[in-house]
Amino acid sequence: MDETPSINVMEPSDEEPEPNLPSTRSPGTEDDQYLSADPTLAARSPSTKEQWPGFVREFYPIVLTQVEAWKDMREIEKNFSKRTNVRVISRLQGKDNGVQNMILDDQNSVEFRRLWKRSDFLACFINRFIMHPDVSDVPRDKKRLRISAKTFRWLLAGFDASPRFVSSIISTEILTSLECRSVPDKNGCPIFTCWYTLPVRTAVACFDEEGSHALSVAGSNQMDPNGYLHLGDIVHDIRPSKIAVYSRCDNKSCRMMFVDFQDGRLHELADEPFNRIREASSDSMGVEGAYKSLELHAIILSSSRRWWSHALTQMKKQLINCEVRLLDESVLILVSPELDLESSSQHLTIKKTLHSIMSHLQRYKTELQVTRTIAHDLQAASHSFNKDSQKPNSKEEPVASGKASNENLKIVAKQISALEAFVQELEAKTGTVMELLSQVVKSRNDMLLVNNGKLVQKLLKSARRQAKASQSMMRESHQMARDMRKDSVSMKTIALLTMAFLPATSFAAILSMPFFSQQEWLNDPARMWLWVVLTVPSTALAVFVYLLFTRKELKPRNQDNEEDEMESVDFVLED
Repeated sequence: MDETPSINVMEPSDEEPEPNLPSTRSPGTEDDQYLSADPTLAARSPSTKEQWPGFVREFYPIVLTQVEAWKDMREIEKNFSKRTNVRVISRLQGKDNGVQNMILDDQNSVEFRRLWKRSDFLACFINRFIMHPDVSDVPRDKKRLRISAKTFRWLLAGFDASPRFVSSIISTEILTSLECRSVPDKNGCPIFTCWYTLPVRTAVACFDEEGSHALSVAGSNQMDPNGYLHLGDIVHDIRPSKIAVYSRCDNKSCRMMFVDFQDGRLHELADEPFNRIREASSDSMGVEGAYKSLELHAIILSSSRRWWSHALTQMKKQLINCEVRLLDESVLILVSPELDLESSSQHLTIKKTLHSIMSHLQRYKTELQVTRTIAHDLQAASHSFNKDSQKPNSKEEPVASGKASNENLKIVAKQISALEAFVQELEAKTGTVMELLSQVVKSRNDMLLVNNGKLVQKLLKSARRQAKASQSMMRESHQMARDMRKDSVSMKTIALLTMAFLPATSFAAILSMPFFSQQEWLNDPARMWLWVVLTVPSTALAVFVYLLFTRKELKPRNQDNEEDEMESVDFVLED
């Protein structure tokens, strides 16, 4: 195994340096003083080639400047916790059963350095806090990766990691496939380095209650494919995550680093890469270097393929449930076409679910395409490494382990292609369910139109009955008016007759009083003219006074009627 000199003694030279690991001094010493330096100043400092990423072999500032690398590092540090708890799997050199496990923390860097030197295979697993059932003490920063910023840079220096690896981790919208490089060491043997960020989707039972999804940012914005997708009918969530992988291998040794962003509450899923790679490290003894890394890449890709398959299957169940609900409702409309106010809210829920699924499927196609590209690129990179590893003019066939690794990657690539076809099938099914929803909504709208027509018909019938009743009342009112008019004419006739005879009877009664009847002059029949003289002028005066007052009362009424008629005419002209 090559020696691993510390960073602080590494100087740029024409000779290709050996794989480096930081010195045994703990993070926070003078070797790590650059961690708090300003990236702009660090980029202009003459000693930047002694610091990461300046000392990284094949680091080309044209592709990614050191200032950009510092910014990316600052961004990824937001996901780190203050304490380190990194799981490590190693296999000692020259031993048939030398697989060892350890936990790298802030206190055992010396032990880790020794293990690095003695092992021909080593893998570091950086996870969030994994909540096993027996864990009771859950830290507050459980969503952060269990590694400190200083330790992460310490590992990057040990792996001679490219800054583009950090850039691929923090990239969320734009996905990058496999990046690799092959450089010879001081003995001319090729060192194969590759890295990628694998997008994964896992379907798990919903953690939260149904009503609490709308209260969170990710839950309320189901159209964002970078967030999780809630499947309400089957009470499942499809949660996004990613696994960043970095490997550095030669013909004899293999070093790998896994940065797993999966939710720590899903302890079985978060532990699966670690358990499978530990099992593969125990079973595949004798597989060396890059062929070993290809096997482990195939394991990670196969786990991702299985998670994807389960997630897409759950999505299909959700689509089937939506389709069954819509078919049942369409049958219900035919059997009993009654107005159901709850159907509108159900339609809105199904519509939101279908649009969310369609939005996520578009993203899934891109992520699966990147995953398939990673599998193909790993095969191409393995062929390139085989050519570089063979001696000039050598006709040796690749070892069996290399062929098996390529076959495994080919199988995984085919399975991922099948998943892409499954996504297209789900996309088509989603479109079919959307068409069914539109038909059900159209049927429901037609039913509403029919019901509205029936209600309008009932209203028209009621209005017609009311019109007939009003017409009958008008007829009765007209008859009452005619009767009242007859009564008024009769009363007027009676009043006129009374007025004509009232003065005559009044004077006759007065003259027949004892006061006048005892006088001889008035008792003479020849004095009849006196009654006539008194009666005729009095009757005429009474009739004149009656006509005078009647005309004065009728004149204002006629003026009011004329004004009303003029106003009605003006109103008609304005219309």
